[in-house]
Amino acid sequence: LCCAASAGEVVLAESPVCWWVDMERRHTVCARCFKLLVGLESTVHADAYGSWCSPECAAEDSGRHAFVCPLVRAPAEPPTAEWHDEMHELSPNATNLLHFAAHALYLQQSDTAAYARLWGLHSQGVGLEAEEMAECVRVRARLLAADRSRMPATPLELPSGWVEDLCRKDKASNFALTMPASAPDTMQKCADIELFVETQ
Repeated sequence: LCCAASAGEVVLAESPVCWWVDMERRHTVCARCFKLLVGLESTVHADAYGSWCSPECAAEDSGRHAFVCPLVRAPAEPPTAEWHDEMHELSPNATNLLHFAAHALYLQQSDTAAYARLWGLHSQGVGLEAEEMAECVRVRARLLAADRSRMPATPLELPSGWVEDLCRKDKASNFALTMPASAPDTMQKCADIELFVETQ
């Protein structure tokens, strides 16, 4: 800043390009407007994806929901002989990566300019640990096993290494995009919503 800011003065405002509510809080925060759902009577629920504060918010979010929900929902039956419990029940960090990937894929389909800004984030030279690589493999398997029969009829582009590159972009941002799970006693109200914020 070039001068002192007054208390309560807005010094920066950005619009999110890719956002989702942390899955641990998906039934307490509206997936579209982030309003707290406690005490509201008109809430609409969708187990795998999240909840909305009203039928209006659910309708506004219907396109994103139709695309993302099948991608994040665990398959009812193991799709291959190699499928195992670690792919069905993901760790909290892998679950966050899965939701980031699903929303990034939706962005790829719905707003190519915004997706280009997301994909332009730094990741070159960022290494992944063995467990991070294993999480990427599990997330890719979940995305490929998704029941696409309920998704809009658009091709799903998931080239080799795409999930790993997405994870590297997250790691280069100090995991600010997916915000790894915190211990319950250290969670703050401002961490209830996970946002990837990028200027539009």
